[in-house]
Amino acid sequence: MGPFGLYLLPSRRLYNEVHRMHFFWSNNRHRIRELSAADMAGAATLLSKSGRRSMALRFTYHALVLNPYEPTALCRLAAFIDDNAHTQSLSVEHLLAALVLEYGLRSDSLVPFEQKRELERSKAHRLEKWTKAAPPLSARPIASDAIEESLSRQISEMGYTLAVNQAANKFGSYQKAFRIAHTLLGLNAGLLRSKIVVSVVSPFEVQPSDYRPTTVYQEWLQSESGNFKQLERSLH
Repeated sequence: MGPFGLYLLPSRRLYNEVHRMHFFWSNNRHRIRELSAADMAGAATLLSKSGRRSMALRFTYHALVLNPYEPTALCRLAAFIDDNAHTQSLSVEHLLAALVLEYGLRSDSLVPFEQKRELERSKAHRLEKWTKAAPPLSARPIASDAIEESLSRQISEMGYTLAVNQAANKFGSYQKAFRIAHTLLGLNAGLLRSKIVVSVVSPFEVQPSDYRPTTVYQEWLQSESGNFKQLERSLH
């Protein structure tokens, strides 16, 4: 599969790391469209650390266009969905973030086994956060959204695994949940726009086919990526 087919190196992860180091420590500039998914995900991490959040969202989105199983980008997508939940208590957004991580961790996922550790760490961090965010059911106000309340009950009463499986059924599949989360990211990054007038009030209502790339997206892909060597040095 593309450059990842280089068989002389002992592992795919080693190749990725060498390739990423070459990207970050090179003085050469590249067009955005020339970067690999791994490059995009690494750039998103650096941009986020430097406070350039909106640009980090763009790099994360396009990384997942190039490779829907890029582990760092999946972690960033899950964090975006989770951190932008409308409530501190457990909600459908939190479960959508969990589905993004499980999408990458499933046995049929195309994420290489050795790279799933990053997803596992993100899952452990999110699960700890969600567990702390879930007060006893009797202490919760009644949610206006019956589906959201049902999913919140599952987190506290039937456990994470069952709750995530039920959420996957609500969305249709893990892959469909990923596509919805990815679409929400693209919208927030200004890279997608609706083909028709839509009023989305819940992630369950998002139809990825209703959205298309913006002119800004196409122009951004043609722009220079910048010198990430300089950016990385500024963060140390």
